[in-house]
Amino acid sequence: MKTRKLRTLAAVIAALGIATLSLAGCPVPDGNDTNNGNGNETPAHVHQWGEWVQTKAPTETADGEETRTCTLNSAHKETRPIAALNHVHQWGEWVQTKAPTETADGEETRTCTLNSAHTETRPIAALNHTHQWGEWTETTAPTCTEAGAETRVCALNATHTETQAIAINPDAHEWEWVVTTSATYTAEGVETKTCKHDPSHTDGTQTIPQLVYTASSLSDLGEWLARQTDNTADTAYKAKLNVNNLGGSYVTDGSAGKTLTDNSTKYVSLDLSGSTFTSISDNAFTYCTSLAGVIIPNGVTSIGLNAFWGCTSLTSVTIPASVTSIENSAFPYSGLTEINVDAANTVYSSVDGVLYNKPKTTLIKYPARKTGAFTIPDGVTTIGEQAFWDCTGLASVTIGNGVTTIGDSAFYACTNLTSVTIGNGVTSIGSNAFGSCNSLASVTIGNGVTTIGDDAFYACISLTAIDVDSANSAYSSADGILYNKNKTTLINYPAKKADSTFTIPNSVTTIGRSAFYGSDNLTSVTIPNSVTTIGTRAFDATRFTSITIPDSVASIGNQAFYRTSLTNITIPNSVTTIGTRAFSLSYSLTSVTFERADTTIDDNSFPEGSSLKTAYTAGGIGTYTRPNTSSTTWTKQE
Repeated sequence: MKTRKLRTLAAVIAALGIATLSLAGCPVPDGNDTNNGNGNETPAHVHQWGEWVQTKAPTETADGEETRTCTLNSAHKETRPIAALNHVHQWGEWVQTKAPTETADGEETRTCTLNSAHTETRPIAALNHTHQWGEWTETTAPTCTEAGAETRVCALNATHTETQAIAINPDAHEWEWVVTTSATYTAEGVETKTCKHDPSHTDGTQTIPQLVYTASSLSDLGEWLARQTDNTADTAYKAKLNVNNLGGSYVTDGSAGKTLTDNSTKYVSLDLSGSTFTSISDNAFTYCTSLAGVIIPNGVTSIGLNAFWGCTSLTSVTIPASVTSIENSAFPYSGLTEINVDAANTVYSSVDGVLYNKPKTTLIKYPARKTGAFTIPDGVTTIGEQAFWDCTGLASVTIGNGVTTIGDSAFYACTNLTSVTIGNGVTSIGSNAFGSCNSLASVTIGNGVTTIGDDAFYACISLTAIDVDSANSAYSSADGILYNKNKTTLINYPAKKADSTFTIPNSVTTIGRSAFYGSDNLTSVTIPNSVTTIGTRAFDATRFTSITIPDSVASIGNQAFYRTSLTNITIPNSVTTIGTRAFSLSYSLTSVTFERADTTIDDNSFPEGSSLKTAYTAGGIGTYTRPNTSSTTWTKQE
């Protein structure tokens, strides 16, 4: 009966789904009691469990295990896990394990680095969310030819971005210098600031220095020049030459000057700054018309006579600090427009390209091709010898009262100088001071001048008048003609004076040197009996066909009637001496009468003079003729 009740209870529990503990080893009573050894039955029992006992220790990464045993039957056991030790998770990065879609969340997981079995999972929002955009960031810069780009990123999902164009920026150039014309030995090159994106976009140019040939010697320079093509002064070659001497005069083989004249169609600018010579000798670069520039080395102390004579392509020169001596004629007939002096020079100085002594009391050299008007600066007392020689661009000059001396040939061959006023401070005008000033039309001489040198106004073929201040104690003028103060010497008859005839005043005893030179308009001159001397070149280049020399004249100077149009002449008894070439080149002269038997003449006194001298020496007083202007034979007429 008891057994049946237990079976019924078990069936009910099973039907109700009630969990039971394992009854291993404890069979459910089936009505057959078992003897327990005392003659009694041991019935099936409900487990009476003991305490849980750890049978496997847990770790940081793995579960352990614990077991309990039934006290009624030790064979009956029950086991359960012990959780891994309790630790602070050290999480790794979130890793997407399921991608989100437009309509469904995704998923991302992170794993504990101490126990990979420990994970955390969170959703990734579906793509159809409202973006939370960040700032726009430039990702591609715009240029002058292409648009740029900028991007922004969603703060909720970094894979969500938006991109938009940045407009072309016409000023967004990326510049580089591009060679557009290469430098050569004759010209500078050019490089252009050019945009890398569009070569048509440029921003100015700059020059590339001209190539310079470095010559190891004068012979090397000559050989190099010989290989070059002809050029012009504007495209002059540049050469650097380091030598210890220039080899002497321009006519000396192997010299610098000879090297240049032998290559006269190869214009070159010489850089001598590395040379060690101390003197530029006389005539070193004379007639070096192809010398277009020169750098004189610091260390040179002297520049000699005619050193740069005729260097017509030389436009500029700088005098270094070391130079202490410059000859007056160092730069005649050059192409100079400026002469500059190193400020450290203790002997010379320059202002506006004009050369002075250091204290600027003497004007030494005005560049020959400098143009325009010029006023002698205050403080200058002396205009040096040849100071304005061949200054063809000088149109006018103002000579202040501070100037006391105008040196020899100071304004010689200033062919465009039209007028000059010589201030009252000037006391001395040198020889040839205004010689060959072809355009000089008028001259005014102040009251202070006490000395006028020979040929001061020689060959001034446009001169119409010379006027002297009446207070001058040494000189005077009458009708534009220059005399000494008491008018005993006729100094200058202006060559372009309009009169066709002129009678020399009776006070005159001497017709001065070159007095009537080139007087084109004169057809007749009357010489009074007061005149005793006819000076050198007195009637040179005149056009009258006859003239009477009075018997008061004792001497006729050299070239006195040189290049005239005379057809006949009578030498009076008073004349004892006729200078050399006195009538030479007067080719129209076919009749000469001597009134004295012992007048001194030489082989060149007349055209074909040796023939006339031979005939006169033999025949003495009389008239000597030749049949025509081309005849070389003079004979005495009986």
